[in-house]
Amino acid sequence: MSYKDKIIALDIDGTLAKDDAYPSEYTCLKIHELIEKGYEIVLVTGRGYISGTEVYKMCKLSNFCVLYNGGLVINPTTQEVLRSVPYPKELVSDILNNNELMNYISDIMVEDFKTVYSMGNKKWRDNQVSGDLNKLLNGKDVYAINTWLENHEYQKEVERILITFKNHRYRYWNHAGEIYSIEYTKKEGIEAILKYYNKTFDDLIFIGDSDNDIELLKVANISVAMKNANENVKKVAKEITTFTNLEDGAVKYLLYKLNEE
Repeated sequence: MSYKDKIIALDIDGTLAKDDAYPSEYTCLKIHELIEKGYEIVLVTGRGYISGTEVYKMCKLSNFCVLYNGGLVINPTTQEVLRSVPYPKELVSDILNNNELMNYISDIMVEDFKTVYSMGNKKWRDNQVSGDLNKLLNGKDVYAINTWLENHEYQKEVERILITFKNHRYRYWNHAGEIYSIEYTKKEGIEAILKYYNKTFDDLIFIGDSDNDIELLKVANISVAMKNANENVKKVAKEITTFTNLEDGAVKYLLYKLNEE
């Protein structure tokens, strides 16, 4: 059976990437070889444009990718955009001007497509622009809002405040957190790509590992959870890889499935 008429969608963190946040040279090489053989491979990630396109370039991709958990679908090579759902500007303003909230938050990283902005209390990216976010973000589209708390025990308080914001929620780990939309997931991002290619979820192979992959795993014709995925993810996937992300499990699965070993 040939899979060259399918769309192969791959998550990055916990799937392609190892613990250093990047795929191995082996994984990048094999993905590029599959593309050269005619397979359509796309990235689908919660990462933003800057870090997402790092992996895109490493794998020598040239088509669309899903970024910001479905908030932006773009071809970084041609800059063609299929889907763009920035945060509501009033939401961004309400967050930045909530005094109670800001008492708990040490710094905020906001991504405006290709630029990272922060209050300047933490080094998020080499190219970040720091200062008064209200002024820096005036009129700009925002696709990601991440928080940093010097005291991670404040996370519950931040969650308590942010749960009151319409259509958005807060998830966190240790000192870091993310404000995210509950109106869309990676599923909507991939759907835009499938429509572009005149295809449906029946034409989709998807490999992921985290809770933000669940909605897409539910609808993909061939849904695959990484061996290192949590149990919630494994329950909805139809298949599980033999190897973890640290063992190049995603690309090894593809080579076997596509009969390209």
